[in-house]
Amino acid sequence: MIRHYLKIAVRNLVKYKVHTVLSAFCLAVGIVVSSLTWLFVRNATEEDRLPDSDKRLSVKAYNVRDNVYLPFRPDDVRELSVRAPQWADRLTAYGTRLVEREVTVIGKGGQETPFLAGCRVVSKAFYGYYGLVLSYGNKLPDAPNEIVVSESFARKIAGSANPVGLIVRLADINSPSTITDYRVVNVAVTASSFTWSGDECFFPLESDPGAWLQMVVSVPDGCSVQQACDELNRMEWERDGNVLRLHAELKQRDDVAIFLILFLASLILISGLITFLKFNFQMFYNRRHEMALRKTLGSNDKGLFWLLASEVFCMMTFALALSLVLMEVAIAIARSRFGEDAAWLSLSEACIVNAGLYAVTLLVCLCLILYPVYRMRSMRLAVHIRPGGRRHFFRSAILAIQLIVSMFFWEVLSLSILRYMN
Repeated sequence: MIRHYLKIAVRNLVKYKVHTVLSAFCLAVGIVVSSLTWLFVRNATEEDRLPDSDKRLSVKAYNVRDNVYLPFRPDDVRELSVRAPQWADRLTAYGTRLVEREVTVIGKGGQETPFLAGCRVVSKAFYGYYGLVLSYGNKLPDAPNEIVVSESFARKIAGSANPVGLIVRLADINSPSTITDYRVVNVAVTASSFTWSGDECFFPLESDPGAWLQMVVSVPDGCSVQQACDELNRMEWERDGNVLRLHAELKQRDDVAIFLILFLASLILISGLITFLKFNFQMFYNRRHEMALRKTLGSNDKGLFWLLASEVFCMMTFALALSLVLMEVAIAIARSRFGEDAAWLSLSEACIVNAGLYAVTLLVCLCLILYPVYRMRSMRLAVHIRPGGRRHFFRSAILAIQLIVSMFFWEVLSLSILRYMN
């Protein structure tokens, strides 16, 4: 019986090709935008969910002469550690870019296996600051030729065996002809961290002297946030003939921007869902003759429900397929446009969110279709058995307008996200 209803649903959807494509595309746009927005908000607010988030400072460096912010370099981290040894263990620096590099892993038996790994330079305090769990004790890199790898990369290079002691070989960044070997000393569990889930190899700062770094610091117990900011803001040093000064401030979340982003994303999804349901309900009402014949031949409310539910399921599945295509295109465009700033966009994570939104939306639609089934039941058969019926070209125009409105909301949402990122 379900197969029979699905065949009828596919037949009716093919009959109204333009409406079907427009409705499914509107819903697909809403699903894609909502998924990407959820991923962005989750990434942007991850540090707010860390313990003692109210005692974590963002540290920047600016040129005193022209008051322009400059990125940190590994030499700056060493300079600050010498000038302020009391902050040396709390200064956390990490590369602003996740770099994909070809590496060769040398096994304990001497066999060499090439891999493509996501690499980032980090300081020793990085693991404790972000709460990354280490799998093999508390051993951290103490020498410039020691690294930590992620749990996912450890499974690639060693399977279920212990990867500690394996050698990761890559070309030195400043001198491509020089080969440097790094020994794995521990494994970090990054799967629970949305921001660092794509990182596979954590190299010491010395491996890339020209790397651009971001810096954060945790305020120690017994010291207020204001005292820490005042002490850090007085620190100055010279680099390339310029005097640099620190600017430390408490990392604060822009709740207004986040609310606006989520609100606009929900408007796009709701607009697409309304368009989708409007088409399905109207198509159901327009088939008066078929419904009248079915009721005359003994079809009950359950049969009408499954008929409409089959159409909704087919349309939703088509919209899901469209959303997956749009998602892949959107992520590719974002990565080409924003580069490493969009490294947090994971296609696998986005597909999981898409599937979740599909399931929730399908459940909502199955609940809402009870109303047209009840309305069809309460009306007399004589009302439905009547000839004629106009082709609703106006509805196609309305669907197109709603699609344009959804795209407008998408543009506003994109501007809001860019504002938050800046």
